[in-house]
Amino acid sequence: MCTEGLAELDGDTAGRLTHEQAFPRPQTGALSGGSGPWVHGNRWPVLLCGCVRDLPAAGYLGVTDAVDDQRSPREESAAMRKNRATVLTLMGILLISNVVLLTLLVATNMSSEGDVAIGKAAPRDARINFPALKGGAILAANQWPDACSFVDQEEIKAIFPGAKDIEQESRPINALSIKDFAADSSWKESDRSESGQCLYSMRLPGETYAATQFWFRIEAVADPKLIVSYDDRVGSGTNTNQGAKGANHCVIAGVKEGSWTCRKGPLLFAVGGQTSVTFKGASASAPFVWRDDVLPEFVQTIAAKIK
Repeated sequence: MCTEGLAELDGDTAGRLTHEQAFPRPQTGALSGGSGPWVHGNRWPVLLCGCVRDLPAAGYLGVTDAVDDQRSPREESAAMRKNRATVLTLMGILLISNVVLLTLLVATNMSSEGDVAIGKAAPRDARINFPALKGGAILAANQWPDACSFVDQEEIKAIFPGAKDIEQESRPINALSIKDFAADSSWKESDRSESGQCLYSMRLPGETYAATQFWFRIEAVADPKLIVSYDDRVGSGTNTNQGAKGANHCVIAGVKEGSWTCRKGPLLFAVGGQTSVTFKGASASAPFVWRDDVLPEFVQTIAAKIK
């Protein structure tokens, strides 16, 4: 037995220990994921071909210290999985953020391209002639002016500069009230106007077909004083915030649909319509913009022709 080597390793106790006592046979087992001897406690199995003194004490202690600092393969595997999960989570968050940002940018660009600018009324220098109506006189419906003569395509383009495919269609109006019908149900030509209403269709920027429509309808033509008293008594609606826009008086007949009913001189009329577009710089939805910003321009266009 080489006691010198034992003395170098264990100090004063080397003389009392045998080789087997100083270096007991290690317990054997398999490392995770491999084979071979494994460490029991702080003792590392070392096969010596000669005397113990052939292994420097410092070298032996260095191996032991390195083993103490290492984590087991299972701990390393758990840490790697945790790190991988963290990285994947961060990558997922970054990817989702980029997708959301891209969606917002695309939506903003599409909205900007599809927004429609609203122009200003530019009534042409024209006048719609009415006969002198006094003493409660009422103009028969078959003598009403053509509703389509109140607004032309150039006036529409002044309000909607980007309008295309503008078309107009005259529609008949039956002016017979149920009271008059009860008194006399026979047909009379005077009760019907063949062009008492005009429907305009157009394609605005962003529309694939002429989805925007504006309509103008004559409600009555009579003595201006009779029109005032009739409208005050029978007319219903809410006063507009925009005023009468050149008419004598206007009310909004509905909240969403928002048609306007107005009077000027001998004419009682209504305007309305709809669109599928959004309007530039408007925070409100299209029906409200149509009611509050578009229809007033058409009212001004019509009222300018009634002197």
